[in-house]
Amino acid sequence: MPDAKYLTTELADTKSDLWKTVSVDWRNHGVVTEVHEQGQSCASGWAFAASDAAAASYAQEHGELLEFSAQELIDCTRNLKVKNLGCESGSVVNVLEKWYMKRHYMTLARDYDYTGEKDKC
Repeated sequence: MPDAKYLTTELADTKSDLWKTVSVDWRNHGVVTEVHEQGQSCASGWAFAASDAAAASYAQEHGELLEFSAQELIDCTRNLKVKNLGCESGSVVNVLEKWYMKRHYMTLARDYDYTGEKDKC
């Protein structure tokens, strides 16, 4: 299990003291997915970061944590305005702004499995 400090957000308690912070462990709120293994053949951390950020946003809004497909982002965002490079690199911001926010959905991971290789969309 990763160190909990990486899964927490410190929020200012504005009711009493702006400088006082409280720690929120987002795992206790059901809005973060499990840690993923990307392997060594594909630099896909950007795709997992984007799919997990979208999943956390969805969970906060809808009360259900879904696991979105990082592989879909690797395969399908290269030639769009998102301009990612599959297993070579990608932009979390571009995916969230130009893919997820415009489409309002991502394919579930169980329906588009992670292979760790760039493939056809």
